[in-house]
Amino acid sequence: MNTYPPSHIPAEPGQVLLGNLAIRMNQTLELDSQSGRVTNAKVPEAFVKTDSRNGWSL
Repeated sequence: MNTYPPSHIPAEPGQVLLGNLAIRMNQTLELDSQSGRVTNAKVPEAFVKTDSRNGWSL
C-alpha cells in the first residue's frame, strides 16, 4: 500500500477539474457523490464544454 505525506497525495482528475470550476465561479461547490452533479449552484454551460476541437474526439 502506498502512503504519501499530506502534501503529496495525488489528486483524481475530477477533483482537479471541480477545483478549477470552483475557482472560476468564485464559490465553494458541493457535489452529489451519487450523480456527480453540483448541488448548490447552477454551473454556466460555458464552463462545461462538451464539444472537441477539429481532429479530436472522445
